[in-house]
Amino acid sequence: MSIKRNTEKCYCITFRKAARKLTAYYDRMLLSSGVTTAQYSLLINLFRSAPCSVTALAKIMKLERTTLIRNIKPLIETGLIQDLSKERERDRQLTVTEAGLTTLEAAQKLWEKAQAGLKKHVGEKKLEKLMNTIADLDYPAQG
Repeated sequence: MSIKRNTEKCYCITFRKAARKLTAYYDRMLLSSGVTTAQYSLLINLFRSAPCSVTALAKIMKLERTTLIRNIKPLIETGLIQDLSKERERDRQLTVTEAGLTTLEAAQKLWEKAQAGLKKHVGEKKLEKLMNTIADLDYPAQG
């Protein structure tokens, strides 16, 4: 067997753990709004772009279209997002409903508290450096 017992920390696993911790923190902070961090992100991006097609929103959010559709479904069912498209239209046109705007407003206040809490806990300079480092990771895939 040629598997090595690598003692070096895996960058990918470390970032994934950090992402899960951050998501759990934001989800706790947003809990009373009734939406998760992922749903808040979807609502705020749709609000900025509405009305918007599913394809365009997927590009904006850098998500697979099928993932986005799966995430949109509960928001349509709870009346936070409305499908404006005509029957049998292939690429649905979406917008945030009045109930969605109310939810978004409540969630945004909680999100701002989460942002401030994280900034206080980690430090503004460290967060800025981390954000810049993460931005540097946006490079084309190597083949």
